Amino acid sequence: MEAFQLTPIIDPEFWYEYVGSSESKGPMAAAVHARWGTILISEYIPPIIGLLEQTKEVEPIIVTEGSKKGKQKSVAMQKVTFLIRESDTPNLSVEQFSSVLNAIQNLYNVILKIDNLGHADLVVGALDSGSDKSIDIIGVAAAIAKLSDLLLQSWDRIRFGQSTKMSASIKTASDGLTLLTQIASAVTAGTLSATEGEKLRRTVVKSVDELFSNGVYTEEM
Repeated sequence: MEAFQLTPIIDPEFWYEYVGSSESKGPMAAAVHARWGTILISEYIPPIIGLLEQTKEVEPIIVTEGSKKGKQKSVAMQKVTFLIRESDTPNLSVEQFSSVLNAIQNLYNVILKIDNLGHADLVVGALDSGSDKSIDIIGVAAAIAKLSDLLLQSWDRIRFGQSTKMSASIKTASDGLTLLTQIASAVTAGTLSATEGEKLRRTVVKSVDELFSNGVYTEEM
């Protein structure tokens, strides 16, 4: 209330003196300030806060539906932010950055296939070079949510694991992951061949290893 010069309105004397006063007098001037302060708070501040808030982008995007040319459907999209740890000086090579993006894409593709979500490209929403580099990736909401959960599950297993070697930790972390369980179930049900299921399993483990080895983490982690 002080910031918007609204403190006078809580004093009953203010309202009494305001009646019949002119703009040149104190109470009227205070009333003008109070009126503008009220307008700022009620009409301008909410949309400004809306601009500053960092919320998940969930809005429709258009993807091609299967093999039916020209036919399209609208699906929800969502953003996930990946951060890459660095030392005080930039040391992320182009090769490492490429490996990170490939690992993210590979995990996303496996999720799309297992959940039968069709094909939808990942989109780079934003790049930021703060203390840790940041990449906003946008894709199908269901797949992005599952990708975030997969990395969080993996990280929980690694940080509470006993192994001091990353490669050994990754193998341990792969046990019981929801996505790998789904792959195994698909092989058992016959919707995936054993060879294809093993290929997808290796892709998941290798991609998670690639991300963690390069210092990639999400905000949830």
